[in-house]
Amino acid sequence: MAKTVEQEEVTGHSGKASLLGYSIPVWVYLLDGLLIDAGPYSLRKHFMPFFRKSVIRQVAITHIHEDHCGLAASVKREKQVPVYVPRASSKQTYSKGEIPLYRRMIWGKRPAFESREMPEYMETNRFSLRAIPSPGHYDQHVALLEEERGWLFTGDVYVRKNPVVAIKDEDMNVLIHTLEHLLEFDFQTVFCSHAGILEKGREALSAKLEYLSEKREMVRDMRKQGRSSREIEQQLYPGRLPIELISRGEWSRRNIVNTLS
Repeated sequence: MAKTVEQEEVTGHSGKASLLGYSIPVWVYLLDGLLIDAGPYSLRKHFMPFFRKSVIRQVAITHIHEDHCGLAASVKREKQVPVYVPRASSKQTYSKGEIPLYRRMIWGKRPAFESREMPEYMETNRFSLRAIPSPGHYDQHVALLEEERGWLFTGDVYVRKNPVVAIKDEDMNVLIHTLEHLLEFDFQTVFCSHAGILEKGREALSAKLEYLSEKREMVRDMRKQGRSSREIEQQLYPGRLPIELISRGEWSRRNIVNTLS
């Protein structure tokens, strides 16, 4: 079931993707003709009607994972608008995404699309959003900050306060630095691609930073004691999770432990 929410002058639209009983919400945001992320191809029946009835003049993709840009080709084709991606990702969009089977089952395919390198500021008639490099979840990831309004569009920087698994490309130490950097800016409301609209967004990002920093200290202390990654993993995150099996280890607790060392 799709849902549309108005928050100040931002429209959020969401749908849920499912796999083996798990349901994962996905949000896209529209403000003054700027669409931030385009959602996954698997949710095209939920998202395309919203896109068709909306005024969209340009699209900004926070990063090129398929749940954020699976529908970018469709939006570009129907609306005839430019699609901007983080600079080092622009060449990759000209060919279709190579996606593991379990991710295709959740998010669908990622067709090729023409893109442009995202400028430092995404400008609309009424707003100016600063593109802030925010790696950790993915190397080429940006958050978009509307400084005057105190809005921060975080892509997959937040998602949840206390992650217990991480995908293989994620680096928790880098994500800690990103959270520290973002918290240097003045914002309050966070628009997350999976958790939705967080009115107390600064507090949410601070809580995640505290959680990861505490886990890092635990991991480092156990390393000094000579404990292995497996032992640390079992101590901090006991019990194997279904996503580890489904993804054949692409998502795992070990990825958190190894990148917090």
